[in-house]
Amino acid sequence: LVGSEMCIRDRYYHISLKISEEMDDKYYLAYTLINIGYLYNGQDDTSKALEYYKKSLALMNELNDKQGAAITLINIGSIYKENDQFEEALDYFLEGMKNYDEIGNKIGVATSLNNIGTLYQDKGDTEKALNYYYKSLNIKEEMNNQDGIAFSLLNIGQILLQNDNQVELEKAKHNFIRALSIGEELGYPTIISSASNQLSKVYEKQGKGSNALKMYKLHIQMRDSLNNEETQKATIKQQTQYEFEKEQIVKENEAKEQARIEAEETSRRNNLQYSLIFLGILLLFGIVLSLGFIKVSPNIAEGLIFFAFLILFEFVLVFTEPYLEQYTNGEPMYNLLANAVIAILIFPL
Repeated sequence: LVGSEMCIRDRYYHISLKISEEMDDKYYLAYTLINIGYLYNGQDDTSKALEYYKKSLALMNELNDKQGAAITLINIGSIYKENDQFEEALDYFLEGMKNYDEIGNKIGVATSLNNIGTLYQDKGDTEKALNYYYKSLNIKEEMNNQDGIAFSLLNIGQILLQNDNQVELEKAKHNFIRALSIGEELGYPTIISSASNQLSKVYEKQGKGSNALKMYKLHIQMRDSLNNEETQKATIKQQTQYEFEKEQIVKENEAKEQARIEAEETSRRNNLQYSLIFLGILLLFGIVLSLGFIKVSPNIAEGLIFFAFLILFEFVLVFTEPYLEQYTNGEPMYNLLANAVIAILIFPL
């Protein structure tokens, strides 16, 4: 059902997109584009997601919608981050943070700082990463954003854990214990799993085997719970992709069938017109042949004969054009040559 709902949502977003374009409603167009970008990103089609995000961003900037632009910038930066494009991701995260700051969205600024910290951590620059993580943590604590605080504590703790210095190790443990407490209070399995896993490593380094084992068991328990959720999500995603592809095939087949019907209708119409034209030409030549029995001036007779052969020539050109096109490829010189050959064949008549 969820897969079908995703396909339905995709279809309605595209309908909304078409209506917004027809009405020239840039606000709804911008947000419809970003929603379509979300769908493609969820299907791992990042090139399509980027295409729609960037179209949305252009409209957000035109409308001076700082909030919408910031969201779009962060989404684009996240895709570049996933593709290990550090400079591009950093530029978009910084621009997104600037927009959030201009409208006073502190949580948005904190999220942007955290994203930049992960960029530097992935690059191996732990000093800069810690600097951004601490800035993010300070804002989250100011705003009492509990889950955000937990993730910042985990990020900081992971860097501190890399040092064998006992002071740094104690700081890391303090961060992980605090993050674990927040995770348990919120009932947040991801935070609990990550914090308990890191704590098991801390206790192992400190030679506290029983504590390390206890934390590791908790980590495994939460991980299994998350894996079950991920399995369900993967199944849903696969079903979504299947439904999407099936709908595309149906659309393509419908388009082919429509094209076939239109081609048949065109062919029937053309054949009918050819038949009527041919009968008209036969009637015209019947009139020309009857001139031997009707007394008319030579000028009128010559005019009728010329007109009859001119119509015949044009009819032959129209009738043979689709077949000649296969050989001439639309080249003017070849078309002229083919027409000349037809004229030469008619000329003796």
